[in-house]
Amino acid sequence: MVRQCKCEKTIFYYQRDKRWAKEIMTQASWTDTIGEFGCLVTCLTNIIQVLMDKKFMPKDLNDIFVQDRAYKYLEDRNTPENIASVLIWDKVQKLFPAIDFKLFLKDYKEDSKAYYIGELAGRFHFVNVLAVKPGYYDHINYICYDVWDGQIRLYCKEDFDYFHVLKLKGV
Repeated sequence: MVRQCKCEKTIFYYQRDKRWAKEIMTQASWTDTIGEFGCLVTCLTNIIQVLMDKKFMPKDLNDIFVQDRAYKYLEDRNTPENIASVLIWDKVQKLFPAIDFKLFLKDYKEDSKAYYIGELAGRFHFVNVLAVKPGYYDHINYICYDVWDGQIRLYCKEDFDYFHVLKLKGV
């Protein structure tokens, strides 16, 4: 039995789509683009558009983040290159006050009204978690949409460092 798949309501974007892959997230002596470093922005787009019931693309969300300086480098020009496009969560939460963000959770807790983003262990790469599928010998498979290339992949719990959980407040 597969639990918690919300595939029917979501438009799934991937970060290397030519419509926004070259959109700049941060810029200094280097340039971070959605196509290279926009996995979290793309995962967030896939969820926030459903929660807000408003269609928009990764480029649109990136424009909001750039305008409101929600990337570390845009807030502090001394930020090292390897974390330049890391999001400032306090700013993201203020931009979307109707959404409850639970960040950096080690365990996946099933909630039919929530949407999940998982960070793959040791990779600093994010995927949309679509559903949980019990496997053999108490093994749990997470069915995920990889925003890098638009593929559906299976991961196990050990593949993740942590999860972000988003849902509407009061729901």
